[in-house]
Amino acid sequence: MRKEFIYAIIIGGILGLIVAFGVWRVNSALSPNKNIGSPSGGRNNQNNNAAISIAEPSENDVVESSRLKVVGIAKSGSLVVVSGETADYLPTLDNKGSFTVDVDLVGGINQIVAVSIDNKGNTTKQVLTVIYSSEFAKITPPETEGTKETLDSTDSVQQKVIEKVDQAVNSPKAYLGTVTDIAENTIQLKTPAGEIEQVSTQAKPTVIKDGKTVKEVKLADIAIGDFIVAMGFKNGNHVLTARRILITTQPQVSTKEYLLGKVVKNNKGQVSFTNIKDGRTLTLSTADNAVAYLKKENQLAKIKFANLTESDLFVAVGTSGNDKFKAQTLFVTERP
Repeated sequence: MRKEFIYAIIIGGILGLIVAFGVWRVNSALSPNKNIGSPSGGRNNQNNNAAISIAEPSENDVVESSRLKVVGIAKSGSLVVVSGETADYLPTLDNKGSFTVDVDLVGGINQIVAVSIDNKGNTTKQVLTVIYSSEFAKITPPETEGTKETLDSTDSVQQKVIEKVDQAVNSPKAYLGTVTDIAENTIQLKTPAGEIEQVSTQAKPTVIKDGKTVKEVKLADIAIGDFIVAMGFKNGNHVLTARRILITTQPQVSTKEYLLGKVVKNNKGQVSFTNIKDGRTLTLSTADNAVAYLKKENQLAKIKFANLTESDLFVAVGTSGNDKFKAQTLFVTERP
């Protein structure tokens, strides 16, 4: 009994540290004069009134479903856009600034971009990477040492604590980077952020090579210079025991821009608008397969770009250049 009591205290302390770290991340995200940088290199600008933080998922999570729930928090009263690989989303914030949105994923590497925009057009961005692998659902996570003994205990509270710890420890993760060294049962890689990570191949992971055709190859086919996604489970030394490895190409950093605009004039589909942030008047153009929505009573209805009206306030996602903004997605958030 004494042993179980001590064990419960230790686990409670670990959980306390995890919770404290989570609170610190959120407070850091929403405190003035601080930027948020994702481990993948994405970061926020220096605006204080549009801070944003993603609570779920975490950087380099491996997920087994093609639809991902993104949970976060932003300054109350701001607008939030969440972008995936195939679409952009406009979640609704509650009175505390919390939001939840389901994002569609593609197989492999996905960059999730969350952007908060205040009423002056200032933006803050957080970027993280998740890996979608339906095949990973077939892989059994490693057993946590001591779990079985503790779960046999009659202390239901202690059991729940253990289950939470196991869930955190056994959550699949990925290391992404360029292979810099290969040794027996170990691959060393350099991440896009410049960090060195170690991957154990002792568990004989399945290796898939991406290209014109996707095929299974041998572990020995991995070479120095390859960009890989190693999926598995981290141990206490931050070494990832790989269960599945994808040889692929390094993803490009998203070049999407986000702005707050107000329609000045719509002359037979030729739309000019004011960029709220800097006051410039720009011409709106549309990318291939561009979509526009009108938000009304927290519901989005698809509209035509030709139906934009004077004084429409909108958030646009796209690219800019030569006094033009090419929109991929546009959300009308206020219509007089």
